[in-house]
Amino acid sequence: MVISPLIGKGNFKCGIGIDYGTMRVIKVGVPRRGQEASPNRGLVWAGAPANIASRLTDRANKSITETVYDITYKPINPAAVTPTGWLGMGPLVQSYYRNRTGEPLYLSSLATKTITEGAFAQMFVAGDNGNSYFTSGGQLVTFKRREKTTIYPGILMTEAVLKGLMAEKLSPQLYGPRATWVEEVNVIPNVNVRVYGGDFTWQL
Repeated sequence: MVISPLIGKGNFKCGIGIDYGTMRVIKVGVPRRGQEASPNRGLVWAGAPANIASRLTDRANKSITETVYDITYKPINPAAVTPTGWLGMGPLVQSYYRNRTGEPLYLSSLATKTITEGAFAQMFVAGDNGNSYFTSGGQLVTFKRREKTTIYPGILMTEAVLKGLMAEKLSPQLYGPRATWVEEVNVIPNVNVRVYGGDFTWQL
């Protein structure tokens, strides 16, 4: 290892995030002459792939604990929704739907899902008079707050990268039977593409 003389036998870990796409390269820094020229100028990679790879790196090989809410709610009744209406609005719109279609706004059956703390806060919308509130997306019945811990694998890559590995066939170790890349079902903030993860070691 190149860094062994510097850190000795200490253990450390890092995460790897990979994305693929078109980027721009910008040269930045203060113009200098002589020996100071190189340290004061560098290249900056700008573009969506760099941003996504950075976000994946922030989660890779880490244990993240966050507050989530398990909610039970009555979904909006599709038969009560008209093309001119908005989903999940307040009592006034609910009455409008009922008069228009003769159907209740919410289904009698219950549904459950787990959402983030931010999404839970956004569910509550104040009424027009400021003295009431309603929930968007359905009628909230019960909720339970809890802490959720997610352990992310050491390598996180987007679907574009995985497909590229399989298409190029650079090494069977990267995409063959020994390589198990699992799609991450946990939401990674500000990443709206499929992400695959794995803890994999190969020899160069």
